[in-house]
Amino acid sequence: MNTPNIQSATSAPSVTIAPRNPARGVLTFIVTLTDYQKQSGYPCRTMESATKLATRFVAGVTKSVR
Repeated sequence: MNTPNIQSATSAPSVTIAPRNPARGVLTFIVTLTDYQKQSGYPCRTMESATKLATRFVAGVTKSVR
């Protein structure tokens, strides 16, 4: 019986936003985006920009699945 490789189809994309404190008094956020093929991290200066980046990533992933 031949079964297709479904592991790649079941791995879900994910977004992680983590605060970082590189220097005293400085707060940045690292956005980690993981899709079916790769993982990338992007620094953001504000939570608003981190949220906007995550929103655009999720919108692009869900659009390509349809």
